Amino acid sequence: MITKNVTIKLKRIGRGISPDYNLIIKGDGKVEYYGNNNVKIKGEKKAKIKPEKIKLLLSFFKNIDFFSYNDIYPIDNSEKIPYNIITLSISDEKDNVIKKSITHFKGDKKVPRDLIELENKIDEMAESYKWVYDKKTKSESIDSSDIKGEKQIKNLLEKHEKKLRRKRIMKLSEKNPKKIFVIIFSIIIILVLIFFIMQQFVKDTSNDDKLKNGNKSNIIYMSADEYFSDLIITETGSNIIRDFKSLNKGDRLIIEDNIDNIFYRYDTNITTITFNFNSTENDIDYENVSFNFKGNLLNYFRKEDTILIKVNITEVVYTINDINIEEEIFEEQWPGKDNFINTGSYFPLTLSCIEKIEE
Repeated sequence: MITKNVTIKLKRIGRGISPDYNLIIKGDGKVEYYGNNNVKIKGEKKAKIKPEKIKLLLSFFKNIDFFSYNDIYPIDNSEKIPYNIITLSISDEKDNVIKKSITHFKGDKKVPRDLIELENKIDEMAESYKWVYDKKTKSESIDSSDIKGEKQIKNLLEKHEKKLRRKRIMKLSEKNPKKIFVIIFSIIIILVLIFFIMQQFVKDTSNDDKLKNGNKSNIIYMSADEYFSDLIITETGSNIIRDFKSLNKGDRLIIEDNIDNIFYRYDTNITTITFNFNSTENDIDYENVSFNFKGNLLNYFRKEDTILIKVNITEVVYTINDINIEEEIFEEQWPGKDNFINTGSYFPLTLSCIEKIEE
């Protein structure tokens, strides 16, 4: 939401000894005050507040779902009772306006408490107390002059959202206690599942460490350079064999190396990670070694990160265009014989196959 296209209005219509004044807060931070009766300063006053306060106010409107409330909360015999009107106007670049006004009377217990709190927030952000009262009233819960940055705003938002969540939970528990029980039970089940998954992860990690430090019969560690150097391609007539010197079907391969480059393609939803390739042990002429991963991994990994790629070696045999091919590949990339023959493409690796080594 662009705050410059927002206008917030608060009218307090006083009757008897109640303050009577209008407040207008615009998206650029300008504040206009019009004092009518029972206020410290009558007439017009202008001020300006920080953009952070506008954002905070708009978050309050959003958190209480302002547009879902009734337009008016009427009561009987309202002729002598003070009332308030809150108005929020939002316009877009084409001057289309979304506008909502809510009217309620003072002392009406049926009015949602969130609306009353919202009115107080508007007063607090505009610092209207300096025009309305001789001294700050006890009803003020926030001194908006103390709000100087994003950290304070974040803290206020968190407190406000926690309060709203507690209210929603209480209302839900009163209306439908069975639904609350189901929600709590579901949360417990999810936590139990997470616990068992973490236990299995710790167990797998422990097994990998044991294999790394001791038994290496079915697990092999290589750099990306060593992995590609281990590749052997043999062509005999209509037969092609692609296998490795040190790897066999069933082996667990862990490639440990530093990322040379990483980039993401939106059209294919593939992240490609490359490593330097300097070996001259075979006839393959590549400047780098690359691996494809499904999804956007740019938020998880970056250039020069040290990572582990964990895969399993399998062996496949198939025929394409009368050429018999036998190769050892990553089990995680094999789409199946029929699928591969039709598409000619391997599956990209998944996020579960890659891990960052924290320094």
